[in-house]
Amino acid sequence: MKITEADGAVTFDVLVQPRASRVKVGPVHDGRLKVSVTAPPVDGEANAAVIEVLAKRVGVARSAIEVVAGASSRRKTVRITGVARAAIAALALLAPGCEAQSGTINLDLTTAPGSTLLASVTHLRLTLVDHGVVEDTMQNASGGFDLSISLTATGDGDHLLLEGFDTEENLIATGSSPPFLLSPTEAHIVIYVAPPMSIGAAPVKLAPVRSGISGVILPYGAVFVGGRDAGGAPSDAVAIYNDYDHTLAGGLPNPIKRADFAIAATTANGVLMFGGTGADGNPVSTVQLFDTTVQPAGAYTTIGEQPSFARAGEIAVPIGNDHFLLTGSPPAEYAGGQLAPRSEV
Repeated sequence: MKITEADGAVTFDVLVQPRASRVKVGPVHDGRLKVSVTAPPVDGEANAAVIEVLAKRVGVARSAIEVVAGASSRRKTVRITGVARAAIAALALLAPGCEAQSGTINLDLTTAPGSTLLASVTHLRLTLVDHGVVEDTMQNASGGFDLSISLTATGDGDHLLLEGFDTEENLIATGSSPPFLLSPTEAHIVIYVAPPMSIGAAPVKLAPVRSGISGVILPYGAVFVGGRDAGGAPSDAVAIYNDYDHTLAGGLPNPIKRADFAIAATTANGVLMFGGTGADGNPVSTVQLFDTTVQPAGAYTTIGEQPSFARAGEIAVPIGNDHFLLTGSPPAEYAGGQLAPRSEV
């Protein structure tokens, strides 16, 4: 199956089965991803259903998906905007052009740096949460675990819950995977493992070391931007954390060095930045959008200069899709690409 990526979007072909008994994604037929929907092919209902299914599977808003060819045909071409390369870990499960009815997930485990937790685990239990599938595996002769799981390729979305037990069958370790598709392909996912109900350090560290960082969660992980370096100066550094393999990738340095600024995520995997303290020590008035979907390290767009909204140490509160309330004086509201005064909070 061919997937084309360009201009912050992916394009691929689908084969739609309307009036199906249940919603299903996959397998791949003749290079097209089969999408089964219960809606009839009347007045665009099937197209709307396909968009809704794919939006849920990929983790984007329905407005980020469009049928660019074959609107009145079962054979369609779909374009999805705002799918970052890190999020392709989920979309890549659609990729193989084969008729297989099973898929394989190869798992690795990671922990906080210096943790010896896994040394005490002798029995692992993996649960495919939404489907109720449970698989137990015992420690092998080399002290590790065989973590390759074959699953029926139903096309549904799901995630794995991992539980680790010691020699007395006490629960001492837990972890969870990000969401993925049960599709006819081979995938690799890393699960972070820690004691139950605990908070631990990530297996990677931000570099350079800095404080006053602004961060926001995205469907595939998180983005950390700016902050102050060891000397107290605002930074241009950007780091993108991938939830699927627990790695950090460097993003394109920010043209504006800033710290202590408000940050928000858009439905298309963009990152909005408001205010903060600039390199000259004064509050920043520039509103920026960092597009995480642009290869290879993202791209910046200046939304505009808003001198009356220059501020630092504030937060952006989501109040709707791509709609945010910016705290501070005066309060501000961001919607439709514009920042305007907010008279009531």
